Amino acid sequence: MQSKLEQLKSEALLALKSVKDKAQLEELENKFFGRKNGE
Repeated sequence: MQSKLEQLKSEALLALKSVKDKAQLEELENKFFGRKNGE
């Protein structure tokens, strides 16, 4: 039971990390394309 909980916890942390990375990537893209479009 404990290992199942640990597994779920680590999967949740990985999911959060990937979401955060994706958000940062989109933010960088917005900055880059924003400058590129002359905004």
